[in-house]
Amino acid sequence: MDPHAYYDRVSTLPYCTKAYSLRSPSQLKQYSQSQTQAPSYTYTPLTDPYATPQDAAKGTIPLFITAGITLAQPVAAGDTVMVVSKSSGLFVINRQFRLGSEIVTVLTNSTQVTTIPISRGTFSTPIAAHAAGTLVECSNNSIDNQIRLPVDGARGATWFLVWDQWIGPECVPPGSGLKSWKNWQLSVGTQDSRWAETRLRFSLATPGALGPVDVRYYGHEWGPNVSKVEPLAPQVNQFMVMPSRWTRYFYLFDMLGEWDLTWLWVADELTDPVLLLDGLQLRTGSGLAKLWAEQNTSTDRLTGNQPRGDLVLYADDVCVLKNPPPEDLPGLLTRPGRGSVPSAVRNVQVVF
Repeated sequence: MDPHAYYDRVSTLPYCTKAYSLRSPSQLKQYSQSQTQAPSYTYTPLTDPYATPQDAAKGTIPLFITAGITLAQPVAAGDTVMVVSKSSGLFVINRQFRLGSEIVTVLTNSTQVTTIPISRGTFSTPIAAHAAGTLVECSNNSIDNQIRLPVDGARGATWFLVWDQWIGPECVPPGSGLKSWKNWQLSVGTQDSRWAETRLRFSLATPGALGPVDVRYYGHEWGPNVSKVEPLAPQVNQFMVMPSRWTRYFYLFDMLGEWDLTWLWVADELTDPVLLLDGLQLRTGSGLAKLWAEQNTSTDRLTGNQPRGDLVLYADDVCVLKNPPPEDLPGLLTRPGRGSVPSAVRNVQVVF
């Protein structure tokens, strides 16, 4: 079965306005948030060393990342402070840093100073002396250089967004230490401002799962059918994301009336699309701006008894459709057919 048959079909529909396969190094570079940093998403399927490589853009979240900070003075084996080359907001209490093969932990919030109190030998790493100029790497739980894809979904139309994601088993809690991801962000306006983030709640996972999906709303206006905005409620069903299984997200926005009515479904290779949000009354202002592959925890402290390895995920096949005919929706709401037979969801009724 062609894993990209759905994308090949949907991306050629006459009402498809944007299509991003993400299976192109130049495309990944073009839409990376920072053009000076190396992309966090890559596409090298023929040389991918991951145990179960996928034919998609690969996002890697390393245990530590560099931030252009080094030791300004040597650190002896018995020292309990380190003097760094510049101050940084990275030096918050309980965040870990790596000096060579030793991991140290910051003891106090030290964002405005260059002399940092530390505890040594975190995770039982060997305590050692470190020379001036040693790289100071900071712990990390998030994609460092996000992909931000233009949606350009102006009001006065209906819009359908769909994309696929696969997340590796090393992300399963509690071993991964992850609590929650701002997984995918929809932004609005010319300032690319956060509007609604599709979250993955690792802390609420059932055994062996990654966690359920919910949505946090950053907008300032909502209608009477919305009972809560963090997370958005009512949410009519729950969807538990599983590791090593392609998951597909579908958003539908009716932006023709007073409110921007919002629907969300999620499916995977074994589960037909499940409705989570059912026409909630939200406001985008002038419309949707971008879709971010964010994968951001908002905290980069490592937890657990030992450091984890790199976290790996894959994503691809993003499509944006303008004014899809309602009769086409059942054929669009199909689970990803990578290794399983896709099945269209039945009895879809969306009233514009």
